[in-house]
Amino acid sequence: MRFFATAAALGAPLTDHRWLAGAGALVAVVATMLNWARLWRTDRQPCRGAVRLELQWFRVPTVVRMLAGLVAATLAFAGGPLWIVFLLAAVGEALGRWLFFVAVVPMNMPGAFWRGASGTHR
Repeated sequence: MRFFATAAALGAPLTDHRWLAGAGALVAVVATMLNWARLWRTDRQPCRGAVRLELQWFRVPTVVRMLAGLVAATLAFAGGPLWIVFLLAAVGEALGRWLFFVAVVPMNMPGAFWRGASGTHR
């Protein structure tokens, strides 16, 4: 859902589809919050740890990400300049992708996938 929302939030301002841009940015923010709620309800440490990392350790980029998406949606719906809508949505989505890879909590030791694979010289 987030990838489709990103496509709408970033593609629509370039083609002058204001409402689609606003909807895409808003869906991206709401989908992120719903995902946090889903992950927090589980008893698995990696799921809860990922939410904890985003909301505590990486609080500043997370807040900037969410505010950028909300302001982009507000400007799109209110008739603001589409280049600012695009810029804010791009910043929010870039931070979202960065947080996706940084805030992951692995379930095993890194490198376990390659252990014993041919050609790894281990």
